[in-house]
Amino acid sequence: MNVFLVVNHKRDWPVEVPGANVVSAREYLTDPAYSENRPARVLNLCRTDRYQGRGYYVSLLAEARGHRPLPEVKTIGDLQADLPANLLSGTFNDQVQRALANHTGDKCIVDSYFGRDPLRRNDTLSQHLFTALRAPLLRASFMRHNGRWRLSEVRILSAIDIEPEHHAVVAEAGTDYITRNRARMRDAPAGTPALAILYNQDEPDPPSNREALEKFSAMGQALGMRTEFLRRNEIDRVPEFDALFIRDTT
Repeated sequence: MNVFLVVNHKRDWPVEVPGANVVSAREYLTDPAYSENRPARVLNLCRTDRYQGRGYYVSLLAEARGHRPLPEVKTIGDLQADLPANLLSGTFNDQVQRALANHTGDKCIVDSYFGRDPLRRNDTLSQHLFTALRAPLLRASFMRHNGRWRLSEVRILSAIDIEPEHHAVVAEAGTDYITRNRARMRDAPAGTPALAILYNQDEPDPPSNREALEKFSAMGQALGMRTEFLRRNEIDRVPEFDALFIRDTT
């Protein structure tokens, strides 16, 4: 599977990520070579703050081509309009309270580079943000009011927003993400049925324990399916799959 790191200008991405091709937005939007119907993951690192700007059209065209963009068009639109609903749920709020319980002060800014905090202070919260929004680069602001933390703002970052001292971190995080994604997809030829298994790792009394979940996954693969575990806050990814096996309390 091809992986394209799409940026406004190639000079915006000064680091090397093995396994990924750096492509300018203009190239991806206009070069016929990228319109071929081959499996691809598009990591859109363009600016998306402008309404229907170039970054928006990169994700839009990627979806039309059958590529799998991060972020999706819906995520870009949701963040331009307001806070997305999946970050306002009780589950996410509980995660925020736990993650920032020991933070001093009443304001906290957390960056997420492929689910990793470049300062390594809030990796768990960075991973929650990445899981919920599926955007490679994010910045979230939290405010404490009456003893509880609230999400006040979240926005998608572009390649040029990365501080030079964080280039090594984003390169490592991007490489790890691509490696995991490739490992999951490498043995799945085009047309392989995809099965999502919905689970909740925080459920105290889950319908299926970890051993049972792994057996379900192995059985699906034995039947010729590609299996992937989804959490509840990834429910918007269900359309990517042919079937959903629910192993979560509903």
